[in-house]
Amino acid sequence: MNRHQLRRALDELEADGTLDEAARGRVETRLERDLPPERDTAAVLAGIVATVGVLLIATGIVHFVATHWDEIPKAAKLAGVFVAILGFHHFGFRLAEEPGGWPRVGVALTAGGVLLFGAGLSLLAELYHLTPSPTGFLLWWATSLPFVLLTRSRVVLTLVGGLFTVWVIWRATVWLDHRDLGRDLHVLVGLSALAAAYAALFAGLAGLASAPGGARRAWPAAASWLRSFAVPAAFLSLYALSFHDVVDADLVVDGRLFVPALVLGAAAAIVLLVARGRGAGRGDALEGVAYLALGGAVAGLLRLTPGAAWIGLNVLLLIGLVVLVARGARTGRPELVNLGLLGIFVLALTRYFELLAERLRHGFLAFLGAGVVLLGVGFVLERKRRALVRRAREVRS
Repeated sequence: MNRHQLRRALDELEADGTLDEAARGRVETRLERDLPPERDTAAVLAGIVATVGVLLIATGIVHFVATHWDEIPKAAKLAGVFVAILGFHHFGFRLAEEPGGWPRVGVALTAGGVLLFGAGLSLLAELYHLTPSPTGFLLWWATSLPFVLLTRSRVVLTLVGGLFTVWVIWRATVWLDHRDLGRDLHVLVGLSALAAAYAALFAGLAGLASAPGGARRAWPAAASWLRSFAVPAAFLSLYALSFHDVVDADLVVDGRLFVPALVLGAAAAIVLLVARGRGAGRGDALEGVAYLALGGAVAGLLRLTPGAAWIGLNVLLLIGLVVLVARGARTGRPELVNLGLLGIFVLALTRYFELLAERLRHGFLAFLGAGVVLLGVGFVLERKRRALVRRAREVRS
């Protein structure tokens, strides 16, 4: 039931005398306190339009420099791009913070400034004939991080989190390639273990953000948004290697494959300990530890039984998704329920096409069978999802 329906029901109750004016006021006050804030569709649309506009302006600046590359002096190129970066950040701050009043447009400008800084680094590399490397991405991420704390924006957090993700993958891939470990499968194995450590790190950051203190008061939504990085990474950690034909029995897993995961996992363990020391909930700490254990399980299965590892990975993946759904219902987080059920759906559909569809003699039977499976799963998910999401919302209220 949405807010409009609630207001109409209150009107009817007041009209038939069930509620007097004072009682209705108390009910409305309680509902305003307990219900989630009403989504401002116009404001969201304004943010989207402003973001697209900022991206077009930034693209235009980069395109102008690239088109007139030989005509513009080196100093003018650098000055033009970095003046544009300062302008984006200045007006972004003015519109969003001081004096404020246009927060979504201001955040869009700040995000544009972050993106333009990456273009500025690329320009420097081009002018001085520097080879692109993960170090440049690390610098881009580090200089952008303060804007997350300044704006407290999900858009900027997602952008900066994406930069960190690209740096982690790029740096680990370069390290693995330099070890000359052979097949592309080795890199995939190393990245799968790395994804589990990455999930643990963001679970620790979420616990740090949810700990009692200034961070939680300043930005209550930060913890849930940080967790949105952890869950997909943990899923991909297992899913990437869960296919029957990906890992073969002849795979020899070199221990060096897991060095990037161990380094990131150590950083995650430190963050988890700090978060726990600052009063983060026990559930956040256990979630991070579970992701670290997941990385260990991936490494163990691949080293001990590479030919049958896909069976254990699928079992672990299914158990993890069920636990995710149960935790979402128990802790009042409907988003975890939906993510877990979506993961179960993807897993079921993937295994159907991988193991069953190709064995059917006629192609149309594969599509018919997939349709029947999807309808059946859809009925079950919709029925269970409603009950679980309702329970999660009851727990939250």
